Amino acid sequence: MYRVTFRFRDPFWEDRRELQRAGFFFSHDPHFFTWWTSHPMQAPLLTGWMAGSAADRFAAPASETVVAEALASLARILGRKIPRPEAVYFHNWQADSFFRGAYSYVPVNATRARETLAKPVSGTLFFAGEAADVEGHGATVHGAMASGRRSARLLLQSLTNM
Repeated sequence: MYRVTFRFRDPFWEDRRELQRAGFFFSHDPHFFTWWTSHPMQAPLLTGWMAGSAADRFAAPASETVVAEALASLARILGRKIPRPEAVYFHNWQADSFFRGAYSYVPVNATRARETLAKPVSGTLFFAGEAADVEGHGATVHGAMASGRRSARLLLQSLTNM
């Protein structure tokens, strides 16, 4: 799996009215089929993600190859020429020894593990992240955001009860 983040001079995709408040772009592009913005924060950043069989065709690629494919994919998805990025941030999860093949997952016989991970410690330490989601969105951005909101609510409750 590969992630590429581009920093542009400005958020050019917001020229299109339907993309002005977009958080994600999903497509049927065969390579970088998922993109996300920094919405609701406005910043000239776009992050693309490629995984599964789309990423498999790049056997130990040079980052330049994947970056070029990401720009081509973005151009196909948006139907326009893409301005030259001011900066590029590339991550090859397949070469990352800490990644181990997944965002987060539940091991065999550990279906209650997420609940355990999500449990606050002494009302002072609160956990959030996809692995701590208990609403059915583990291993997703949705899960990370939901668990963050849950932890914030628990923290506020804890402070109110002091």
